[in-house]
Amino acid sequence: MSASHVNIEYPEPVYCLFDTSREELPAVVVVNSALRQFLHRDLFPWHLSVLITPRAFAEHGMPTREECAILDTVGDEIEAAVTGDRNALFLARETWNARRQLLFRVHDPKVADGSLQQLISRGSQQREWGFLMEHDATWSFGVPYFSLFESARGIDA
Repeated sequence: MSASHVNIEYPEPVYCLFDTSREELPAVVVVNSALRQFLHRDLFPWHLSVLITPRAFAEHGMPTREECAILDTVGDEIEAAVTGDRNALFLARETWNARRQLLFRVHDPKVADGSLQQLISRGSQQREWGFLMEHDATWSFGVPYFSLFESARGIDA
C-alpha cells in the first residue's frame, strides 16, 4: 500500500429525524448519526451545503406534502451525484423557513464540484438549487446538527 492510499471503513448511514424549531419556525432535520463518532473526519475537511428552493408552501414556510415529494426526488438525485463515488458523506437534511438544505462532508472539493456541475449541465432540475463548499477541517459546521442529539436526551440518540 502506498503512502497516498488509505483504506477506510465508511460508516453505514444511520438517519435520525428531529422535529424542532429555529427562530420560532418549525424545522424538520434528518442527521446521519453514524458521523458523530466517525474516526476519519480529517479525510473529509470540506463542508458542502446545497440549498433547494421549494415552490409550494403550507404553514410557517414548510413545503406542502406534494412539494416535499418533489424536494425528496431532487435531493436524492443530488445526493447520488455527490456521494456515489464515496468522495462525500451525507451529514444532514434540513427543511425550514421556505428552504430545503442538504449537507455533506467532502474529501476532494474538485470532484464534488464536477459532479454537481455535471448535474446542473443536464438542465433537467425540477427545482432551483445552488451550492456552497467551504473548508471546515474541524467540522464546526456540523456542530448544530450533532447537538440535536444532546437536546434529545436519549430519544433515538
